[in-house]
Amino acid sequence: MAAAALIAACGQKKEEGFTFKTNVFLENKVGHYLAKHPDWKSNEDKDTEVTSDFRDSVIIWSNDDRFFENLPLELKKVEAEKVQNQDVQMAYFETFNDPTRVKESLLNDIRLTIRAIVPPSQLANLKAGERYNISASMYKQGRKKDVSYTKEEKSQVIDLGSYTYALNSAQPLKP
Repeated sequence: MAAAALIAACGQKKEEGFTFKTNVFLENKVGHYLAKHPDWKSNEDKDTEVTSDFRDSVIIWSNDDRFFENLPLELKKVEAEKVQNQDVQMAYFETFNDPTRVKESLLNDIRLTIRAIVPPSQLANLKAGERYNISASMYKQGRKKDVSYTKEEKSQVIDLGSYTYALNSAQPLKP
């Protein structure tokens, strides 16, 4: 009788986790991570441990070639800067809030800044305020301490930090 009850209970188990279907690599990674740690911000002891693990995970994800896969970014500005005593053009891309996204999407909660070294051949194609999908190669890793997660009753902010990449390409998003 006890075995039958155990089998019935197991059979009724609901699928848990991040079930929102998205083609954005980073959104999937963050969603699955949050689903594995639903009590993250409810216990101070657990908070420190999970925050440290999350920071490590984000750094690992940033090294994956798919980090920018289908991730919409907005170009904030392009500035002349010096990198290792070389004059370069640096584009600043950021995630952005889009009220037309479905509520299950985490993209409006994710904060990420990408500093991208722009090759001269790409410079004329970039316009501040426009939105892009980019391809880029890691130049300088972000800092773990800049990665954070804040959860409030009706909102959350997932700050993934700031990273420097060398821009390979930038494709404008279709309106």
